[in-house]
Amino acid sequence: MPPCGRVTVRETLAHTGGLAAWKALYLGARGREAVVEAVARLPLEGRPGERVGYSDPGVMLVGAAVEGATGKRLDVLFEEHVARPLRLQRTRFCPPAHWRKRCAATERGNGYERDLAGRAGADFPWREGGIVGEVHDGNAHYALEGVAAHAGLFSSAEEVARGMEAWLGYRRWIPEAYRTEALSDQRGGAEGAPRGLGWMLYHPAAFFAFLGPRSFGHTGFTGTSVAADPDRGLVVVLLTNRVHPQVREGIVEFRKAFHEMVLPSIE
Repeated sequence: MPPCGRVTVRETLAHTGGLAAWKALYLGARGREAVVEAVARLPLEGRPGERVGYSDPGVMLVGAAVEGATGKRLDVLFEEHVARPLRLQRTRFCPPAHWRKRCAATERGNGYERDLAGRAGADFPWREGGIVGEVHDGNAHYALEGVAAHAGLFSSAEEVARGMEAWLGYRRWIPEAYRTEALSDQRGGAEGAPRGLGWMLYHPAAFFAFLGPRSFGHTGFTGTSVAADPDRGLVVVLLTNRVHPQVREGIVEFRKAFHEMVLPSIE
């Protein structure tokens, strides 16, 4: 397949661009420009618009596009356009040292990614101790200084919920036309579960499907997730941890069970 030059921003946000799910870009690229160049050289794993497949590198490209268009790094943009308007005091990239006691530990070193990297990462200076107060994801940590579109944001359950209230229209932050577009199916004929602009949308196998037919949400690799049901005005935040002290399976089943328990508890 050719490199990713033909992929549009809309396809990338809908995860229909055909880009790889993950690559250890930091093994050969450090810094924002180098990462963009490395992603652009990745061969596509499918034709753009053909199927839905989540892609970390794709989200990195969206972040780079936003930074290029504004001339500001994502952490600055987040503070100006999200944290301040929503009055978020405990949500940021690269938390300061005094936040450490409030940050959940993740993996001991980057053993999971080290195994995926194999021989290519044999001489790489991996983290060895328990990771606390630093982004777990290798591309965000090693290559992007902890500030990336796909990983690196620290928060509390209450402030994640406050952000989701804006997506439900309870806070005048996102223009209605933008909300409607972002929460509409953007697959354009691609095979796979429905996707908005960034968001997972309702389908019977979704982890939040128990909430309702207009629900939407997203997950994080370390075990986090958020979902919302516009019809009930309900936001569900799960900040659990499936990577401490090492990556474990079972989060898919746990997420579904958790959301199935939430609704009966409030009705």
